Amino acid sequence: MSQYGFRDGVMNVRALKTQQKRFKEDLIFRPYSSAIAFGAALDLSSATITNAGISIGTQIDYSRNLRFLNAMNAEAERRLQMTVKGYDGQGSYQEEVFNLSSAAVGTTVGSKAFAYVTEIQSSGGTGNYGTYGTVGLYGNYKFGISEFCDGASDGLGVCLATIGTKTVATTNMHSALFDVTNQTVNLTAKVDGNYEAIGIRYLSKFQKRHGDAN
Repeated sequence: MSQYGFRDGVMNVRALKTQQKRFKEDLIFRPYSSAIAFGAALDLSSATITNAGISIGTQIDYSRNLRFLNAMNAEAERRLQMTVKGYDGQGSYQEEVFNLSSAAVGTTVGSKAFAYVTEIQSSGGTGNYGTYGTVGLYGNYKFGISEFCDGASDGLGVCLATIGTKTVATTNMHSALFDVTNQTVNLTAKVDGNYEAIGIRYLSKFQKRHGDAN
């Protein structure tokens, strides 16, 4: 099948690979603390939890990975499996499966960054099981970037700003903290640091991942 075409003088392409890169800075203003829940007590008593009665999709402040917390303050009878569906900061549809902890205050952290959540649902026959009733949904420390970055070597730094001061931390762009697969930057200890703004600086290829069909 052809990967490009012309219509009414407009060229349509599935993916455009460029050699040129540009400077990009994604600004994050007053990100929510990781202690603030997008959903404090999501009801898992039914098989499908569509936004769980609250607008989780609009409550997520920026593209970031998610964390589930067993909110029952009691041990569950077995691990519950949940699927989160939505979009990342580059506009691609994605899904992530969470095997929730059965411990009384157990936490399960995801790897993908969600900018918008369309649905949360229990997988297979794990819903309605035993004592598993509610969980809390939180944002975590890995923030997604808005344009595709080839690797940590194209990461330029993270600008941290409080009123009257500004510093740049390059450590967040090292390979240990920059995830090329999920296009995330780990901002641990910076999200909860009372920063007025955080800027993620990198070189982008103007677009999403090469060959991304979405």
